[in-house]
Amino acid sequence: MTTTTNDFEKIKECALRLLARRDHSALELKLKLKQKLKIDSKVFDELLEHLKNLGVMAKEDDLAGRWIAEWRKSGRGRHWISGKLRTKGLPQVDLHDDEEEKEAAMTFLEKKLRGGLH
Repeated sequence: MTTTTNDFEKIKECALRLLARRDHSALELKLKLKQKLKIDSKVFDELLEHLKNLGVMAKEDDLAGRWIAEWRKSGRGRHWISGKLRTKGLPQVDLHDDEEEKEAAMTFLEKKLRGGLH
């Protein structure tokens, strides 16, 4: 299947709408676009390069770091975080059981006991 300029523009518009809501990893973006549109890997690679050149794709290391900080604040532990990074196709980060991990666990437990998490 060849992709026309109009098809590429439609795919690009869909990708930009997704990215306008929040940052996505390349894997997340690819999976969401494949759910909505017929897109092959070659076209996606071209799109990804185009989006990077536009500056709308977050660097995956930066994205992983931001999400790790957010997940730590919400009390998520290193095993959960590692699994989440894997499902998003993001680079793995060496996470240790340290004070930050203990604080995250306590935050999570406090929220759970207050009924804040389901």
